Amino acid sequence: MRGNEVTQPTKNGITGTTIKIIALISMAIDHFTVFILEGYLRTLDPQYVTLGSKSPNLNYDDGTMQLQIVISILHLIGRLAFPLFIFLLIEGFKHTGNVRKYATRLFAFALISQLPYNLMHGGLLHFEKLNIFATLFMGLLCIYCINELAEKRQWSDKLIPLYYISSVLLGAYAVWLFLQNKSIPATRQVPVTQVLILAAVAGVMALIIMIRMGLRLDTGAKNRFTFTVLPIIVFGVISYFIKVEYGVYGVMAIVVMYLFYKNKVRGYVLSVITLTVYIFNELAAMLAIPLIDRYNGERGMKINKYFFYIFYPAHILILYLIALALGFTSFSLF
Repeated sequence: MRGNEVTQPTKNGITGTTIKIIALISMAIDHFTVFILEGYLRTLDPQYVTLGSKSPNLNYDDGTMQLQIVISILHLIGRLAFPLFIFLLIEGFKHTGNVRKYATRLFAFALISQLPYNLMHGGLLHFEKLNIFATLFMGLLCIYCINELAEKRQWSDKLIPLYYISSVLLGAYAVWLFLQNKSIPATRQVPVTQVLILAAVAGVMALIIMIRMGLRLDTGAKNRFTFTVLPIIVFGVISYFIKVEYGVYGVMAIVVMYLFYKNKVRGYVLSVITLTVYIFNELAAMLAIPLIDRYNGERGMKINKYFFYIFYPAHILILYLIALALGFTSFSLF
């Protein structure tokens, strides 16, 4: 120590780098399960699809049932990854000095990752949906717009009518959002006419509620509501049509965690609940609550930021090549 220099003690708890590493390991475990373990089962029974569907051609007396149990456990571990990446995205957004560069990196790696991602879903040029970087990119754009339009900018009272329009749209959007979930099979069978009726009823109900609430809100609060709701709907609908990973629920989970940023554990829990509405086994991500609770706000060990970006497409490609060498998959262009 020189002169009056004082060494700042390191805070107790978990750093951002530690959470990143845990998220990467969780993701790698999930993809290892898809490529290697489920790939092996498909060599025994080409009709094997995925977890939870008992294949008639598999002999469940030769250890296959135990393997299915292992697959189930590993997939549940894998569910920690996306909510942790959302948490890191929000932290990155709050602390970055250049949102444009941050968004550009996400967009660039969404492009780089798409071909390896396609291989995981059937073929090099087979398009099923966009990879997780695309979801994070859309979520980042959404929270950026909310931050700029609803939180930083002051709007004229002439825009108050948009408050009531947004209320109707929010009610209709909530119904549409609920019908996108995969946890309840019945929601996939609702006729279009019934969807429209439900959306109209929900829109009217939301309008009535927001009119009553609006009596206690000033112009600034009403405009903040408007310019929070509109980006959510716009980016949610865009994400649905371009088919990002986790769909509109992925973007919604990002927004929820951002809106409850001041209480990180609550924001994380509500974000996971949002994903659970989409796919029930996402509830396993609640296991990461202690990590969020112990987060100390520090960056932690310095690792080149591009390592975390490159890891995603690189590990998918490596696992694919291993599965290909083992004969658990075959190359397909489409």
